Amino acid sequence: MLTQPNVLFKMAREAQAVKQIDAAAAANISHVALSRFESGKSTLSLNTMLKIAPLLNVNPLYLRGESVNPFRAKKLIKMSLPETLSGPNFDLIYLLAEGNQQLDFIYLQLPPFWRNKLARHSDAGEPYIVALAIQDADLNYFIFRRKLRRTIDKISDTTGLQEMQKRLDLTGLIVFDKAPSFSVTSRILTEELLKKIQSWTVERADIESLFRELQKDSLATAKKGMPAPFLEQLKKDLGGQDLDRKFYKKAGIDKATLQATLAGKGILSRQKVIALALALGRSPDYYLLPADYMPDSLKVLGEYPLKKIHFSFAPGVSGLTPAQWDVMIDHIEEVVKQYIKVEDKSGGP
Repeated sequence: MLTQPNVLFKMAREAQAVKQIDAAAAANISHVALSRFESGKSTLSLNTMLKIAPLLNVNPLYLRGESVNPFRAKKLIKMSLPETLSGPNFDLIYLLAEGNQQLDFIYLQLPPFWRNKLARHSDAGEPYIVALAIQDADLNYFIFRRKLRRTIDKISDTTGLQEMQKRLDLTGLIVFDKAPSFSVTSRILTEELLKKIQSWTVERADIESLFRELQKDSLATAKKGMPAPFLEQLKKDLGGQDLDRKFYKKAGIDKATLQATLAGKGILSRQKVIALALALGRSPDYYLLPADYMPDSLKVLGEYPLKKIHFSFAPGVSGLTPAQWDVMIDHIEEVVKQYIKVEDKSGGP
């Protein structure tokens, strides 16, 4: 067991807004006894912890030492991230990383209407992420939002999410002694789903459907393999490269995956394509264009659109991780779409 039960129970209870007195009642103990347990001043028997576990969506197998995954639930696990002076605390997500070799993230962004409405109060060059959806290795589904109770709250700025991703990678290496698989993508929220997140009535089916859509897209692409122009360019660039462990770590893939891709039998996500480009010292769009991952609205800007506009769009963006590039591209695409609509209405060029 990686995290002590008292720490896990307290984090899970507070994140899910379960009152101490209600959690204690589930095991027929006093809230004082539970408080002492959570603070590390006393212990609870395994049977007592197992009675409280379902209320907190804690995995009974984790408590028995039979699993490293701390959470389990058939429903959506909804959690609010604790607040610190510098923003949200991601310890709950690091806890998930300790028990999962595979975590899939979807950064949920504001619909265009809301983003335009709030642009005066935020950095227009930065995605406005209001929630994180996560699927773990056991197909549990989570949604995280900030604990603050405002109409719209940003999960974190770009730097905060970038630091979270770096620590997730490190956590996976420490626990599993090999590179973890943490995929990150983003989606623009529909007005309907945004309202559900605001009212906290969002359900498992809402979040599970987002991951199913991603899986369908991935399977459809995998059947075709990567586009020939991408494979030709990649083979050419890799020809004189010394592909050591450092390269594979920076590219975020293993040797077998790369070989399968080059043979036309594998598929790389957009995030992996970006990671390859960065590992080879290229601009992301250098590979996104031949891989057919460049959004159509950006293709109209000509050759290497990201390289042309990213300095004026968001200074310092070149220091982003592949995961953050992936999110940024979706945001740039949406901004360009809105610009084109405005130009069409005004009769401009």
